[in-house]
Amino acid sequence: MLPTEFSGKTWIFYAQALILGWLGTFSLICGPLFLFGVVKPANGKPGTDAGIALSIIAIPLLLIAALAVFNILARRRPIIRILPTGIEVNQIGCSSLDAVPLLPGLLRVAWLIVSRQGFRQQLLFAPWESFSHAMVVGPVMARTLIILGKFCPTTASGPVDSGKVHGQIAVHEVAFTCDVTQIAAAINDYSRRTGSPMALFGKGSPSQQGI
Repeated sequence: MLPTEFSGKTWIFYAQALILGWLGTFSLICGPLFLFGVVKPANGKPGTDAGIALSIIAIPLLLIAALAVFNILARRRPIIRILPTGIEVNQIGCSSLDAVPLLPGLLRVAWLIVSRQGFRQQLLFAPWESFSHAMVVGPVMARTLIILGKFCPTTASGPVDSGKVHGQIAVHEVAFTCDVTQIAAAINDYSRRTGSPMALFGKGSPSQQGI
């Protein structure tokens, strides 16, 4: 039986949270110490310049670390779940700049933090009746999973009446722990199954528990 849940990568966010969080905390503590003369450089001169620099650099470091922690928590839920009634997508940190090609990574991260779009999480659901197909586009190492269907906002308790309807969902390969071609194949395979939708899943499967 093909898998019905596809998780996102978290190791890169753990690395960011640990390294940048430690550096940011170190800078946040040492900056004021140098700035107010509690700690002085080895040459005995005032450490005002070092204190200002450390205090300033602590801010972006801790903000990026906070974004990494948010992504770790948000990815506790699978990115994609195939349910008996349709497809659920866990959309994390979707940015208005995602469609801009050749955008530098640092600029994208800065925009995610400044606009606070990076700290947004939304569940989207498309019933099988509105599903068209799933496909993979793009060159190797930069592929994107495209799912065509009528995706509406939803919550753990049920669909949301108001909200933007998405005609397609695009998720980059780097977000997943497995090959996106396997995910597209699984989605298309389940959508072609005949008979009762509940028969697609084994008894006691987590997917039977609903959204």
